[in-house]
Amino acid sequence: MDQLKWYEKPLRIAAVQCNYGEDSFDILENHVFKGHFNTEQLLHLNAEGHTSFYKHERDAEKLKKYIEEARKRNIRIILYWNTHCVEKPDRDAHPEWIQKLKNGDEVTAYSNKYLICINSPWVDDFMENFEKVCTLDLDGIFLDGPVVNAQGCHCEACQKKFYEKYGKSIFDATYHEMVEFKVSSVTEYVRKTHELKNSINPNILVYLNNSSLRADVTGSNTTQVEPYVEMVGTEAGFAYINKSYSITHMTPHIKYIETKAKGKPYVIFTAGDNKPNSYYMHTAVETKILYYRSVAHGANIWYGIHAPTYIMKTPGGQAAYECNRFHEKYSDYYLKTVPRNKIAVVWSADTANYYASSVAESDFTQGAQIGFSVEKGNHSASFYGFCEALQRNHVQFDVIDEQTLISDDINKYEMILFPVCACMSDEVVEKVKAYVKNGGNIFATYDTGCYDEKGRRKGADRIKDLFGIESMKGTLKYEIGLSYPTVSEKYAEGLNANVIPGPFKLVECTFKEGVESVAKVNRPMEGRYVAFPDMELEFITINSYGKGKAVYCAGNPDEFIHSHGYSDNIKLVYRLVAEHANTLVKSTAPQSVEMVVRYQKEPGRYMLHLINMTGEMIRPMERLIPITDFDIKLSLPDTISKVSVLDNTLSAELDKDTQTIRIDRLDDYAVLVLE
Repeated sequence: MDQLKWYEKPLRIAAVQCNYGEDSFDILENHVFKGHFNTEQLLHLNAEGHTSFYKHERDAEKLKKYIEEARKRNIRIILYWNTHCVEKPDRDAHPEWIQKLKNGDEVTAYSNKYLICINSPWVDDFMENFEKVCTLDLDGIFLDGPVVNAQGCHCEACQKKFYEKYGKSIFDATYHEMVEFKVSSVTEYVRKTHELKNSINPNILVYLNNSSLRADVTGSNTTQVEPYVEMVGTEAGFAYINKSYSITHMTPHIKYIETKAKGKPYVIFTAGDNKPNSYYMHTAVETKILYYRSVAHGANIWYGIHAPTYIMKTPGGQAAYECNRFHEKYSDYYLKTVPRNKIAVVWSADTANYYASSVAESDFTQGAQIGFSVEKGNHSASFYGFCEALQRNHVQFDVIDEQTLISDDINKYEMILFPVCACMSDEVVEKVKAYVKNGGNIFATYDTGCYDEKGRRKGADRIKDLFGIESMKGTLKYEIGLSYPTVSEKYAEGLNANVIPGPFKLVECTFKEGVESVAKVNRPMEGRYVAFPDMELEFITINSYGKGKAVYCAGNPDEFIHSHGYSDNIKLVYRLVAEHANTLVKSTAPQSVEMVVRYQKEPGRYMLHLINMTGEMIRPMERLIPITDFDIKLSLPDTISKVSVLDNTLSAELDKDTQTIRIDRLDDYAVLVLE
């Protein structure tokens, strides 16, 4: 293996996000070092309470001393730098730094701070300090921010810059222009930081908290800033655990950020505290689940607390130390692992930015022009619904976006799922069609492909041939309990019934001859207590297109799964996916066991991570229910002849002929090494 940079090896990053009188050097010795972290994101040294701003003249000497002590313990130091807000004294001294709303009001943060504008003269002050700190023996810098408020900043600096870019007042900006302006502003700031750092010391790691699975509301676009950071990350581990928090929530974020990293290191920010309760830690069970899901998917761990380090004496804090010890002992098995998945789910950044979850006023106008009443779907909810259906069935999958769809990487997948991916550029549409013609398979829902990349409605003409659609007549909306898809005999096997709960919305379509019907659905019923209706409309179909297949659902079962999660809807989605692509593993384990397959090119082995998330039907979980006597059927690109288990946490017997592993008992987490 080529010589690796320090941050390309597995990292365990400690982050104490406040200082209320603790000695920073005690934190280094007793928490960071003795807690088996190998890196620290350093905030507390310069902090007053929860706030930390680096000022070179004030902070340089104590930072140098801290770095020296960390070096003695082989701890890497990453300096935390707040780049999104300031306290009132700085605001009073520099009112021109502060973001402003359209009405001139200043934008506050956390109730008692003020958002700074990255187009303002604040940048000059930042760059002056940044240039100086890069001359120190520092390993990395974390930029907390930068962000723009959702409505966009209207300060004098932004007014001037917007006029130079668009030739008009920022007060007349369209929605599209404001999104573009926010993204370009943040990207320019990160690029300048990157270039200045590289001119002084290119070995310093710089990263920030990237956006993940959301619209560009803050201007931080992961695709745009990725070339200018050495590591990408997201707060997928900041968990607001309550009775409605899904055990499947975290994984799609990790998968997406890995795709966006393009081979670079990536990190999942995990809070030790149960958000939003800064002084109340996760249980030991919840801590381990968050921790092990991060590292299982190849991410570095960032473990942050937002209270003094006495809080680490809790069961959750002690569990974090235990996880660190395991990760440290077996770090070679977490080094440079990659997925080899044949299935992908699309997160459409264009749809997130330019397609609403309800009817937009402009669409009524366009609808009247083309005789088509539009009831929009919900891309985000549909995305999470598809991911949940796959995770609960142990399907190995990636999360990709438009960048992958227009690259050659699209061809490594056997099936790609499009959950209400309404917005597609002409290039994406043509690439997807070519992919299917050449033998790929897709599963698309609702009005996928009916809008261009900026949210302008194009209708069905551009995708009709792909799905075998003859005509689209309009959209129907259902109240819960008033729609019932009836599944054909071929696909109803294994379901509790062939009549299952139905969608909230449906695009009324007719299909060409030869298109296979998987399920039909009724028109909206007048009420729940009426005679069972006739199944008049196509719900799910399969169209042969070249060498591949296009599974199309005219409704939104993915959104329905996200909100209601009926088992038969999940089973049907899984059945359609498993028939068209290799899921890599199949198991008799419960849905609450997450399975993650990773491949290590050197020395050529697979790791199968088993994460038990089976609790006592309440969140947060205090205790796990052990899982006993289950099988895992492998369908990997390579034949497995040997199975071993790290730390001998369970017994695993391999049947080489059937490529099936028999597990005796899973308590919380185990790593199987497959060779």
